[in-house]
Amino acid sequence: MKYITLNDLDLSVNNLSLSVQLQTGTAVLEIITEIHRACSKFKQWFGETAQQYGHSAQGDAHRLRSVDAKNISTGEVSTGDVIHKR
Repeated sequence: MKYITLNDLDLSVNNLSLSVQLQTGTAVLEIITEIHRACSKFKQWFGETAQQYGHSAQGDAHRLRSVDAKNISTGEVSTGDVIHKR
């Protein structure tokens, strides 16, 4: 399994709803989960207040922790590739 780390991508439900597809390079991903809640590691890194916010309705909407996606089309992704919603 390989992971992609992104900077400055709005992960909120308003921007990336379920089933939205993203293309970067020649690879295509599809958003598959609504919420990934702040875990104990998140609390260690950012504190209890941040974890409580991450568990709130507003925190859920912003998906502060992450978002999960599945591979729809295998492809090549390079540093600096732009991500496009399809």
